[in-house]
Amino acid sequence: MTRDEIKGLLDEFSEDELFSAEMYLMVILQQRNSPQRDDALLSHFNTRAEQFRVSVEHRWHNTRKRGTISGLGGGGSLRFDQLGQVNGEFAYQYSDGKSLVLEKLRVFVNQEVQSTERFSISEDETQLLYGQDLHSGGRAVSSQEAFPLNRAEIPFA
Repeated sequence: MTRDEIKGLLDEFSEDELFSAEMYLMVILQQRNSPQRDDALLSHFNTRAEQFRVSVEHRWHNTRKRGTISGLGGGGSLRFDQLGQVNGEFAYQYSDGKSLVLEKLRVFVNQEVQSTERFSISEDETQLLYGQDLHSGGRAVSSQEAFPLNRAEIPFA
C-alpha cells in the first residue's frame, strides 16, 4: 500500500476508526522515540526475580506444616515503560500452617520493593489479623492490624 492510498483511506474512516488508527500510530511513534532500553538492567532484575522465587520456595518449604497438603503458587513479569524504566511484579502465595502468606517483589522505575503480607486468625478466633512488611532502599517498615472476625454464614445461591 502506498502513502497516497493510506492517506485516501483516512478520509473514508469513521470517527471511531480514525481514533483507533490514531492510537496505533501513537504506539509506533512512542516506540520510535522511546529511550534506549538497558538489557543489562533487565537481566539484573530477571536474576533478582529468580533469586526471590528460590528464597520464597525455601521459606515455604521450611515453614509449612509437615504432614499436610500445601502448595505454592505465583509468578510475574518485568517490562520497560515508555521512559525505558523497568517495572513489574512477582508474587507468590502459600500457607505456613498458621497464616496465608503473600510475598511480592515489585520493581517500579528500577527500584525494588519487597513486601510480605500475612493473614491469620487470632488464637481466640475473634479477629482477622493482617500484617505487612515492606523493604526497599535499605529501609524496612512493618504494620499489624486486627479486624473483628465476622463468622456469620454466607448463604449460597
